[in-house]
Amino acid sequence: VYKRQLTIGSESGSGQLVATGGDGGAGIGGGENTGAENITITGGDIFAIGNGGGAGIGGGWDCSASDITITGGNVTAVGKQDDPGRIGGAGIGGGGSQSSNAGGGSNLKITGGRVTAVGGNFSAGIGGSIGSNGDNITISDAEVIAIGGTCAAGIGGGCRLGNGIVGQGTNISISGSANVKAAGGVGDSMDGAGAAIGAGGSHQGTTAQ
Repeated sequence: VYKRQLTIGSESGSGQLVATGGDGGAGIGGGENTGAENITITGGDIFAIGNGGGAGIGGGWDCSASDITITGGNVTAVGKQDDPGRIGGAGIGGGGSQSSNAGGGSNLKITGGRVTAVGGNFSAGIGGSIGSNGDNITISDAEVIAIGGTCAAGIGGGCRLGNGIVGQGTNISISGSANVKAAGGVGDSMDGAGAAIGAGGSHQGTTAQ
């Protein structure tokens, strides 16, 4: 797990960062099989794209993320996965995983700025990946758009595996002058739709890594 403090900001307010993870890696955060924590973004135009199961901002494939804070800036975070049958990571939070709650996202705070977070297949926009929870998510005084991948919550848990209890969204707080738009991932013949804010739907099929 990345244990040091990573802070990204722009003193002028006009700086730009484009960060794209390699296969299994987050745009900003952990590489494949590497978690992430203690990431702070204070400003600038930030574009973070995870690949092959990595979160946009957060954990790499099969790993969790915690203590991610955004206080300002224009931030776009995408857990990209081009193959619709494979698992993507959260926009902000945990990386994709096939292990129960291995891709959890916790202690995620957005207290300013404009944030767009789009989850990859089966993973939340903000929170956990497939079979994983999104816990302790706080949004205040910020503009946020959060879109879940197939079967996952916009803000909260990833798609639940079968009837498993993991994939929940717990301790989610939205306050102050926050302007939040959240959309749960769609369902299909094998997957229940995810909540806009809360838990992921239930996945009954077989999902490739």
